[in-house]
Amino acid sequence: MRILTAILCAGGIMLASACSEEQPSPVAEIQVSAPGMHCEGCVNTVQETLAKMNGVDSVAADLDSKDVYVRVDTSLTSRQALENMIERLGYASAPAAEEMQ
Repeated sequence: MRILTAILCAGGIMLASACSEEQPSPVAEIQVSAPGMHCEGCVNTVQETLAKMNGVDSVAADLDSKDVYVRVDTSLTSRQALENMIERLGYASAPAAEEMQ
């Protein structure tokens, strides 16, 4: 992003200073865990719900690793917000062995 500071004077605009300042991108790839996922229905629920969160660009959940990969604008949604949503969905802990049978 280029920032220019200008001063108005009687004859027009006089350039006072110019600098180039790059802002870090707020878009990040975040990996969170959802150990409670045990079927494709769980994967779909996690992906669809997180995809609706503000700032989320894409979501990919892996059933085998129990990991969720989220591309997100971190100025709009944080890692903690993603983890909280997974917890609210009930996938923050692994299901009991009897539940999986």
